Amino acid sequence: MPAEHTAGFGSPRALIGALAWRTRQEGVRYLLVGFVPFALATTGLVVSLFFTSAANGAGTFASYAAGYGAHADTVAIGEVLIQGPGLVAVCSAIAAGLIVRNLIGSEASRGGIEALLAGPYRPRSIMTALLGYVGALAACYRAAMSVTLALILMIVTWTSGAMLSLTTGYLLLVLILPLLAAWDATGLSLLVNLLYPRLAQAGSIGLNKGGGGLGTGAALLPALGVFLVFTLWAPHISPGGLLAIAGSATAVIAVGSTAVVAHRFRPDAILES
Repeated sequence: MPAEHTAGFGSPRALIGALAWRTRQEGVRYLLVGFVPFALATTGLVVSLFFTSAANGAGTFASYAAGYGAHADTVAIGEVLIQGPGLVAVCSAIAAGLIVRNLIGSEASRGGIEALLAGPYRPRSIMTALLGYVGALAACYRAAMSVTLALILMIVTWTSGAMLSLTTGYLLLVLILPLLAAWDATGLSLLVNLLYPRLAQAGSIGLNKGGGGLGTGAALLPALGVFLVFTLWAPHISPGGLLAIAGSATAVIAVGSTAVVAHRFRPDAILES
């Protein structure tokens, strides 16, 4: 073995030590940013399961599934019907937040925004294109996750011999509300990362000072609300009423975040990042 490897110089172990030292110098607290989405999602789950009797009883799931014609495995089916769409909303929001962070961070790092501004594109056109692109991807994620959830539900009902008869109101609720949550995530994540593009660049100002988890955490909040709405209110409010209440709120967030970022977006912030 060469002498420098014997002494530890040039070895992976020495490099790991150097990276650990750099992390300590730059601030270990920034490593906690990556736990923001997890902490929010876990908090919502704990609240829904342990601090509310409406969501914590198997009887609630069973009666909800029975209301749609299930006569076997009603607890499992009811849990999928009530909490499944909320999980789709949360996972779609996380995906949208990560897409925005990676997109803004990569374009800012390699000068893509500068190249666009040097061409025929204007700030509003760039923002609109980003919003449309990420919004379309978020919708695709939501669709893929909804199909996966539907397959799971089909397998459960088929193996148990249960027969479900889902109403049009419920189908509209589970299709529209998670989609609105995904678009909320798109708008909020763009708002955070376009106004503060350094948050999207995890390595731009040090090893671990990127705050991308902040943008993802902001994007996750409406979806977490959708999860809680399904868990707490679905057994007690009709699908149409739930869609009217929660759908209006999520639509306002989507439109509001888009309007704010369109009004305040300045390319200089990205060029200086």
